[in-house]
Amino acid sequence: MPQASNHITRRSLVAALALPATALSAQALPLAAAPAPDFAGAPSGLPAPPDPIFAAIEAHIRAYRVFIAVLDALAVAETQAWHAPRGARRAAKKRLAGARADEKRFGDLEAGAFESLIATIPQTLAGAAAMLAYVREWLAEGHSMYDEEETITLLASVEQVVCRAAGLPLPPR
Repeated sequence: MPQASNHITRRSLVAALALPATALSAQALPLAAAPAPDFAGAPSGLPAPPDPIFAAIEAHIRAYRVFIAVLDALAVAETQAWHAPRGARRAAKKRLAGARADEKRFGDLEAGAFESLIATIPQTLAGAAAMLAYVREWLAEGHSMYDEEETITLLASVEQVVCRAAGLPLPPR
């Protein structure tokens, strides 16, 4: 009966080294066929950034409220200028001129906020719905779109989010 040897031969070393190599190559085949992980599309665990359209709507609401307050102050200044006694007319007319300048400045700010609102491209369908609802209510209150260009800008903003949600190519901006 042959005795077991306790020493390593060259043949046993090569056989031992070859064994893991074939086992590794057999395991590597299924890994090579698997798609690479998509790290860019993986959820980060962080909350999604808010849709910028909501901030644009809030900015317009604030600008409009300030503008209404300026219009109220203008009405007061006009009344005071019309009814000012003889010695106070110059001061009342100066206040009226300042109130008219404020009307122009804050009217431009409100118009700019509205232009920014309709030019903001919603990032979600909920944002697009909020934008359309806000503009619809704005128009129903008797306000108007200033020109055809604003209407085209509004439609283009909504078109962007709808195409993105539907997986369609984005239209040129």
